[in-house]
Amino acid sequence: IPTGVTVLQSSLLKTCLNLERIVLHKNITTIHSMALQTFSNLREVVDFPDNLEYIGPGAFTQFFPLRTEYGNCVYIGSADNPYQILEAIKDKSLTKAEVHKDTKFIAAYAFRDSRIQKLNIPEGVKVIGAQAFLQCWELTELSLPDSIHTIESEAFANCIALTAIKLPANLRSIEYQLLDGCQKLTEIIIPSSVETVGFLAFNG
Repeated sequence: IPTGVTVLQSSLLKTCLNLERIVLHKNITTIHSMALQTFSNLREVVDFPDNLEYIGPGAFTQFFPLRTEYGNCVYIGSADNPYQILEAIKDKSLTKAEVHKDTKFIAAYAFRDSRIQKLNIPEGVKVIGAQAFLQCWELTELSLPDSIHTIESEAFANCIALTAIKLPANLRSIEYQLLDGCQKLTEIIIPSSVETVGFLAFNG
């Protein structure tokens, strides 16, 4: 990919069935949904970007080679930071997981439908993807650092055991169905930075 390209659009490599090697670069800021879903035997990724600003749902193929495990989670990243993106919880049946201190993104669907009960998200995480904690029915405690500036739609929807949440101080928007169906939620702390509240954000 030439260095002038900063955005990888959706389904960019979807039918590149024989692709084995891809050279990215450090200037890439955005990887849209399924951009690196190749359905091929991708064996090598060179120069994975360190300063991403956005990652779409399902951005990476299941054969993506830059994966690391830590704290019952699977991560994607570069040689400089293997823990940049928390892609998924490894074992959904376990109630514990740990987010690495070098993580910048929690990807869409990362903890969806898992039995996670408590989670401390460390300072430095910038984005929580869509449906990241959707239907985590046993989740009772979630600590969100002020470094988070974006929480995408339905991130905490149907977390029916969650009773309180303090949203990050730098959050600008409360997205669509963010806390939809959180039936036991009795306290929500909304920072003054918030400018918009999405449709059905607190429904139920």
